[in-house]
Amino acid sequence: MHKNQLNDRTGEVRTMKNGLNATIIHYKTTNDIIIEFENGETRKTRYKDFERGYVKCPMIVIHFDAYSKVLNPNTKHKTEFLIDNDDLDKVMSLAYWSATSHGYIHCRTKDGKILYLHRFIINAPDGAIVDHKNSNKTDCRKENLRLCTQSENTRNRTKRKIGTSKYKGVYWNKDQNKWEVKIAILFDSEEKAALVYNELATKYFGEFAKLNDIL
Repeated sequence: MHKNQLNDRTGEVRTMKNGLNATIIHYKTTNDIIIEFENGETRKTRYKDFERGYVKCPMIVIHFDAYSKVLNPNTKHKTEFLIDNDDLDKVMSLAYWSATSHGYIHCRTKDGKILYLHRFIINAPDGAIVDHKNSNKTDCRKENLRLCTQSENTRNRTKRKIGTSKYKGVYWNKDQNKWEVKIAILFDSEEKAALVYNELATKYFGEFAKLNDIL
């Protein structure tokens, strides 16, 4: 192809499969072009991939003092999350991160393995549960992550949208025409659980409390 014909491709605009428009700003050969996305990010690629729309916009990093906000600007997987600055290199060295339908940040590695960011950050053992302290699944700073049991993880969940009350753990008792509170506490010992029941029953039921006879 004549050099002038190559230069004619500079300025060509196409919409990528991820929904962002991109423009050729430098064309050297069919395997060496630079494109600029509509948000200002640039990427070196091949004309064939540009022509077919198979070029993803690079992830964007916004730095703060101790942590960074990472944004995936690609329309089909648009999301953002927080990580500590000392985790930035290992996180950005992997594939694209995006949100699942449940809101967790994840990616698929080159060997096909799915990684969840909150587990990857603290290197959680297989089978262990990782809790987000502030219930924000996109906040994957180490200070917001902790290993926990299933029951502890359940306690930290936000209220579900369905229910009789706007508050977590609060339910309308239509028989008594009053609001009631329910909290489930798990114990390894049956006797210990019975003692706690006796304590709470005495406090709230007074002389009407029917206590457990613990041997």
